[in-house]
Amino acid sequence: MARGTNVSTLLDANLEAGRATKVAAITDDGSEVAFAELFRQMCAVACRFSELGIGREDRVLLVLDDTPAFPASFLGAMRVGAVPIPANFLARADDFAYFLDDSYAAAVVVDAPFLDKVEPFVAARSEVALIVANGASDVAAHSLDQWMAAEEEIDPIETHPEDMAFWLYSSGSTGRPKGVVHTHADLWHTCDTYAKEIIDTSADDIHFSTTKMFHAYGLGNSLSFPLWSGATSVYMTGR
Repeated sequence: MARGTNVSTLLDANLEAGRATKVAAITDDGSEVAFAELFRQMCAVACRFSELGIGREDRVLLVLDDTPAFPASFLGAMRVGAVPIPANFLARADDFAYFLDDSYAAAVVVDAPFLDKVEPFVAARSEVALIVANGASDVAAHSLDQWMAAEEEIDPIETHPEDMAFWLYSSGSTGRPKGVVHTHADLWHTCDTYAKEIIDTSADDIHFSTTKMFHAYGLGNSLSFPLWSGATSVYMTGR
């Protein structure tokens, strides 16, 4: 697989390698998600994004803890050429208004427990679609849980290695947080160098990261590195 291609094809590569039934993720309630199931969930979410008109270079804010909803949304957005933006769900409420406006987000995917911090700002921005994960909502919103339950498959949008893949916001210690752009090639480079040369991860490994996936370190340790090598990840919610 050409390095720098659409990042969502990390999952395609595992199916091509014969890992469809292998466990990709173990959640903190003991549930297991196979690579084929994670691929289906990603595709289902990608299809719903596409139906909402979300596509190439549209930004999608993610306010999610470490559950299967994270890779389904993160990879599903990139599958259609959109640009996911994982945000710190522990951020101050007014930071979410800033993230929405600074990124020109077309949609936000938020875990139900964090909805109170985000929904008022989405309600004030009629152009932003609201998708709620891991629970129900008392306000009008799309359900990521229902999206992920669908049987769907969708081909990845062809991307250039230097196309935007995702953003990560800085901590804001010297002012407002800054959206740092990462390309599709960037993620492949970290897999080829750090995952391969430093931690030497393989399909026999189990990854657990106390750093959350919204953070660059956690994103590599829990998502991109294990998907690249075919390893299993353990997801834990909460602090």
